[in-house]
Amino acid sequence: SFAGQSWWVAVEDIGRLRDGVGVAVPVGVPMAFLEPIVDPLGELLSRYARTRGPFTTADAATRFGLGLRVAADVLGRLAADGKLV
Repeated sequence: SFAGQSWWVAVEDIGRLRDGVGVAVPVGVPMAFLEPIVDPLGELLSRYARTRGPFTTADAATRFGLGLRVAADVLGRLAADGKLV
């Protein structure tokens, strides 16, 4: 669980969620899914942006249980890198 809720997530995302928002990894997850992720929040927020209409920084922060400053920093970096408009 994260952001104050329980979620169903793809096992392929467990490393991103662990490294990005501190999700505890369930027992039995294969090591192949636990490799360190270079930019877990960038990947999570980039996907969030691709699958939503217009959203605010607060929307993204709330979805992942992040502080506004953290979400703003990552979204700003994605925009500066041309990955987010």
